[in-house]
Amino acid sequence: MTPEQLAAAFAEFMRASDRLTAAYAQLEARAERLTERLDVLMQALPVAVVVLNAEGEVVEANETARQWFGTALTVGTAWQRFAQQLRPTEAPDEVLWSAPDGEKRLTLTWSRLPDQGGELVVVQDVTEATRLREAMARQERLAAMGELVAGLAHQLRTPLAAALLFLDHLTTPGLDEARRIELAGRVKARLHRMEQLIADMLIFARGGLKAREPISLTHLFVQWWSTVEPLAQAQKVVLERLFAPQADAPVVIGDERALLGALINLAENALAVQQGQAAAWVGLGARATADQWEIVVADHGPGIPDALRARLFTPFFTTRPDGTGLGLAIAHEVVTAHGGTIEVRSEPGEGTTFIVRLPCTVRSRDV
Repeated sequence: MTPEQLAAAFAEFMRASDRLTAAYAQLEARAERLTERLDVLMQALPVAVVVLNAEGEVVEANETARQWFGTALTVGTAWQRFAQQLRPTEAPDEVLWSAPDGEKRLTLTWSRLPDQGGELVVVQDVTEATRLREAMARQERLAAMGELVAGLAHQLRTPLAAALLFLDHLTTPGLDEARRIELAGRVKARLHRMEQLIADMLIFARGGLKAREPISLTHLFVQWWSTVEPLAQAQKVVLERLFAPQADAPVVIGDERALLGALINLAENALAVQQGQAAAWVGLGARATADQWEIVVADHGPGIPDALRARLFTPFFTTRPDGTGLGLAIAHEVVTAHGGTIEVRSEPGEGTTFIVRLPCTVRSRDV
């Protein structure tokens, strides 16, 4: 190659280098503008955004996060230490934060940052949305109270009329002691039934949860089994443990007493539909799967026709002469209040299985 060719090649190289330098400068300026816009957007977001490094320490937080959490969550704060101030609710990935202006209900959304080895936490305030949802639920409940009262009046009429009749017989002159005791027992039984009807209606009408405490699945299952077992023995029903909960099952936040009552209602329904049936059987099971509880009640009863399944959890709907129609309605109400669902699997002549699924509280990241 001649000196002239080398000079020309070098000149072309320099021109290409200048073009690359100019292009890089343009890209750098564009990146700066994008970074600036991203920073403005992050600061203007109505949600709190927190960036954690691989060690779980805060390396960045937007303006909303600083307003909500103040000095409790600053750059360098370990998330694990901050999370100790958050209280889990009955819903997964939802926590309560005691802010100076009142308690906030927050949801946490986590995203991994593979290039940096950390995580991005988006915190959303759902306090107002939860309040509106609860207010709407209360309005719907009030609208249903008229139907409940009418249904209760209908249900109370029969035992009340029977009790009055037995009381009238008690006033018969010369009534012998054995007959008097028998009639008094019948009056007492009818009054107990009325009391149970009223108590069940109050449970259904109240709705929601009276307590929000961690519930152990193992403890709940032991109480449930010990309550149902003598009822099954008295009815000569085979009671089988389908599966038992793991010792390290995550907890559910809610009202243990209400939840236990709901499960007992499901089991009592399984026993009731098999009264007088040969080879009666009920299976109970509880376990934790992924981020939820799965609780099962199965029976070998007559099954539920498709036409009746849609009305199964309707208050005062029952197919049994001695049923109140509130047991399953209460069970559904309590499970729903805990953020859960009840699935019904049934075939006429082949029995019924109720599957209750309840969301577990957040276990990861020590929240």
